[in-house]
Amino acid sequence: MPPKKGHVALNIALPEDLALQLGALAVGYDGSKSKLIESALRAHLDGSIHQTTTDSFHQHLATVEAALTERLHALDDKLALLATMLEGFDTRLRALEADDRKQYAALVEAFDRLKQRATAPGPGQRLWGFLGS
Repeated sequence: MPPKKGHVALNIALPEDLALQLGALAVGYDGSKSKLIESALRAHLDGSIHQTTTDSFHQHLATVEAALTERLHALDDKLALLATMLEGFDTRLRALEADDRKQYAALVEAFDRLKQRATAPGPGQRLWGFLGS
């Protein structure tokens, strides 16, 4: 019998046990071994395409994950450096503030001493005429 339009006739040889199983399975396909083989081959090829696509996607994900992990580690290192620098700046700022407080206290003390001298002149002395008469 010639093949249907759009089909190609193939002649295959199978071991007897597979030929018997093929015949038994073909019952579910209206007894057509060709339909069974076509269906099995399409399912196999569709599965191969699906598997190839899945493998490719997994490879891409692995590549993206590796790149992101590398960037996250680099970012973590930079954040650690910034934290260390911030601690250094904080320590330096505290030291400058302490020094500023000491200098301010020393200036206030010096001003108070000058003010006491200017407001309490000795007998017959008059310091800086603009401070008290």
